[in-house]
Amino acid sequence: MRASEVALKQLSTGGGQRLDDVFRQRAELLATRSTRGATRTKTTATLTFTMGNETYGVRLQDVAQVFADSELTLVRGTAVELAGIANLRGEVRSILDLRLLLGLSNGDSDTRRYILLLRHNGRQLGLRVEHIENVRQIDFTSLNPVNDGAAQSVCYVRGLTRDKLILLHTEEIFDRFYLR
Repeated sequence: MRASEVALKQLSTGGGQRLDDVFRQRAELLATRSTRGATRTKTTATLTFTMGNETYGVRLQDVAQVFADSELTLVRGTAVELAGIANLRGEVRSILDLRLLLGLSNGDSDTRRYILLLRHNGRQLGLRVEHIENVRQIDFTSLNPVNDGAAQSVCYVRGLTRDKLILLHTEEIFDRFYLR
């Protein structure tokens, strides 16, 4: 404690110039530290979920609500991917089966499922998924492209992370399936 008091007294007896120099050096050090740490990337909060053995994600900003799957009303003469429609708080919403949308095999019918209610440009659309995992921060600028150009479902995939998380392209899903 005594040593700190002596050091402070020495700084203050320098007519303030010494103290200004110390503050200037400290500011320069802090400024260079932030440019050295410029490798930080902007990440996006992403809700992750599973379908079978694969893990998928959508931007959290695109998710309006998550709720347990309920009885859907089937609509004849619509796309096979449309699982049905649901009445959510007095509003009718289309619900897509993500398995069918991505061309995946049928899963275990005993698996509890969930609906992700997605939003885009004032519109809402549901996706039926199997298991909600968590929210992760993903760097969308470092996604790996999907190489399987033959599969129709590739257009719904934004890219893959290093750990093979498949990020869905919400805008593409809305463009194809949103019922007005």
